[in-house]
Formats: sequence, C-alpha cells, structure tokens
Amino acid sequence: MFGASDESEAELSQTTVARAFGLPLKDLQGDEEQRDAAACLHMLSEASGLESEGEDEHAVTPPTAPPRRTRTQVKPNTDVNELQDGERSSEYEEFRSDDSDSVGICDDGRDSEGDEFDEEGDELSDSDAAEMDQAFLASLHIGGDELLRKAALRERKTALQSMEWTPVSTEFATDTSSNRGIGAEEARPVRELFDVWRSPLPTLFYFEPKFQWVSIVRETNRYCLQQVDKRVERMAARQTGRPRETAAQIARRLKATQAYDAHEILHVVGLLVARMLCPQKRHFAAHWSMVEDAAIPAGLFGRYMTRDRSQNILRDLHFVDNTVDHSRDKLWKLRPFMWGKRNNVDGGDNGIDFKTGAAAVLRNLKAVFTPQTRHNWHAVVIDRYYTSILLAVELLKVNVYVAGTIMTNRLGFNKIIRSDSKTRPASIPRGSFAFSHSTAVPIMIPCLWWDLKPVYYLCTDSAMTQSTKSKRVGAIQVGYP
Repeated sequence: MFGASDESEAELSQTTVARAFGLPLKDLQGDEEQRDAAACLHMLSEASGLESEGEDEHAVTPPTAPPRRTRTQVKPNTDVNELQDGERSSEYEEFRSDDSDSVGICDDGRDSEGDEFDEEGDELSDSDAAEMDQAFLASLHIGGDELLRKAALRERKTALQSMEWTPVSTEFATDTSSNRGIGAEEARPVRELFDVWRSPLPTLFYFEPKFQWVSIVRETNRYCLQQVDKRVERMAARQTGRPRETAAQIARRLKATQAYDAHEILHVVGLLVARMLCPQKRHFAAHWSMVEDAAIPAGLFGRYMTRDRSQNILRDLHFVDNTVDHSRDKLWKLRPFMWGKRNNVDGGDNGIDFKTGAAAVLRNLKAVFTPQTRHNWHAVVIDRYYTSILLAVELLKVNVYVAGTIMTNRLGFNKIIRSDSKTRPASIPRGSFAFSHSTAVPIMIPCLWWDLKPVYYLCTDSAMTQSTKSKRVGAIQVGYP
C-alpha cells in the first residue's frame, strides 16, 4: 500500500488519501459539524441502498444455489451490554463464573426482551425429549424466572453430584450423527467485497468506514488539547540552562501545533503495517535512522512522515472522549469498534458481555437467537471458564449445542475419566481418549484426550467418530474424535 518504485511515487500525499476518501482536502479539515453531517449522510446512503436491495425478499423464487450471507445494517436496538432504565450495575456484579454451578442460572426477564423460545419448531422434538430424564431436569430447577430458594439450590447440587454415567469407552464410535437440526448453509463472501478485495485501501475502508476515521481524528485532536496543561508542567520541569521558557510560552507553542488530519492517521497505520511485514528488533523510531544497518535501508519512513509527527500521533491516538460520563455504558471504550464491526457483519451479530459468567451466556444467547433467526438449532464453543454441566443442560433446553473444554472440579463432571496425572504417562499413547454418556441426558458426553497433558471436553450431541483431520507430532499422525 505504501511501496514505491521511484521518488515521485514514494510520496503518499494528502491529496492521494483525500481522493480515496472521495472528499476534497478542505472537507477533512472542516469543523465538527461538517464531519458529523458527512458521517450521517454516509450512513443514510448505505442504509437506503440496503433497503432497496431487500424490497423483493418476500418474493418466492426457486432455490438455485445455497443462500449467500450479505451485509445488513444493524439498527441500534436495545443493547444487552448497556444498562437500561431501571437497572443497576450491582445486579450484574453478583454473577461469577466460579459459582455458576450453585447459583441459579435464571434470568429475571429484565435483561432481554427477546427470550421467547417456545415458538413452533423451537422446542426439543419428541424423540429428543424422551431421551432426557424429566425427573433429573425437574431437580435442576432450570428455566424459571425467579431466583431459587436455598432448598432448591441444595436439591440442584445433590442432583448434579449424583449424576450417573455409562461405562467409559476408549474406541471410536461408528454410524452416529452429530448436531442434529443444524443447517448446512454455505458461507460465501458478500457481494460488495468482490469489487474491492484486490485493492488494500478500499478493503480497509469497507471494514473501517471513512466516517469512522474522521471520528478518530476528531477525538485524537480533542485528547491532544486536553493534555496540553499536563505536558506544559512536565516540559517546564525538565528545562535546564538559560534562557528558560515560561509555562505560558510553552502552552502557546503546543497549542499552535497543526491539528492532525485523516490522511496522517492513515499514514501512521500504513507505517505500522510496513513494520509488521518487515519486523525489526529495534524500536519503531529507529525506522527513521539515516544510517544503513546491514541490509536495512535508511530514510524510508521519513519519505512519508517525520518521526516526531508520527510519535505525537501514536501518543495522542484516541477513539472516544474520556471526559464524558459513560457510567451507564459498560463497553464505552469499545463502542466505536463495535459499530465498525456491526456495519460489516451478518445482521444477527450482537454485542456480547464478557464480564459475567454462565448467567451472561444465557442472557446474551437469548438476545442473539431470536425467533426470527434462520435455524432452530445452534452450536456454540465455550471456554473452560464458563463450561459446566448445568449450563450445557440449560442451553440444550433452548436448542443450543455446546462443545468446549471444562474444568474437572465442576459439579456433576464424570470423575471416572478424570486422571490424577498432570502430564501424560509414558504408558499412554499420545492421542488416546476416553469418554462416556450421561444416563439422564444421553447426548451429553464428557471426554478426556491425551496430548502432552490431559485435555477435558464437554459436548452435547457430538459424534465420537474419528475426525477426518489429525494432528502431526513429528513423524506421528495423532487422531482425535
């Protein structure tokens, strides 16, 4: 993106990036009102184009190819990661992943209004329901709308501790299916990417819209002015010798510095990409060295931007205003990135709350998997920090399969397959495994797989057949279920 074959092509001028923005240079240097207006017009133009493409979505056409996932503009609907009226932050701080097994994983109904899962076709089929022990499910007290009493929590703990499992198997299964009910939709690139993927700059602007860069410039300049007083104090304290500048003179000099422009931010990003493609152990500022170091040329980065200007941009780079009260928004630092992502992903994507434990998993999944989603069944991969027997059963009742690593101290985990060895003994071949099925929920499978260390998994409705892929360890091919 910043390569050049001669001196004239080496300059990445302001007009080059301005033409890429489709705006005159003076528009990028306008006041905040002009920038906000340009951003709004950009968003409205994209929205109108998407609406015109979706006018015929109700027309009945014969299926000729797998559906293609297209970009849809997500409306700023109720965000599960933002405190709404009537909510308190303390209500979410009391959830912790380490007590997700003993505390009710029930939603009080106020976090999300999209938790209607009893629509036609969203419940378990009769055959699947028959495989689940209804008495066991009743003892877990899942799916309620109120917090559980101590007696119910004790009953749940007893039910999990007394779970029964089938004999351990160490052989691959055959003629079994997995993830029943999940569609086989083929994911393809969206149409807009076919027009821009060959050029780096339009591709960058596709995922990071132009109006977002204008917003970054505005917040960077704001932060630069906010830090003037602190920098004046530091610079005045470091002065040595005579004559010395007064604090007023230093402040006047700092405020007279030219404001940052959008093309300068892009230059810095491009220089960072160039450093990534050709990494060096030296500091970033060493790229402006005028002395050649072996095969490392000298003076390349200086063609595009001075070292001090680049260092100042990296020092002041900001995306949000830190002085605004964001007490009601738990993701205010990430909000610009989220909106940049939401404009270019599938419309079913929503923000996820990573702060709390199993209760947050259910609350966010209910907000994402609304009755209008494409399929009745879904599969999610969960980290060991969240995975538990109780969460797997709760998600199974709302038509969500799970797969992921699990900690062996979770309530109800099969202790028979748990090993006391922290590393793989020499007598156990690499790639060996052991698994069993729950008698109450037969499609729930805990599994132990031996690598250098034991790896424990928990999954629902997974086939323990030999995978078509394998892990190569030296000259050895290690298979896994």
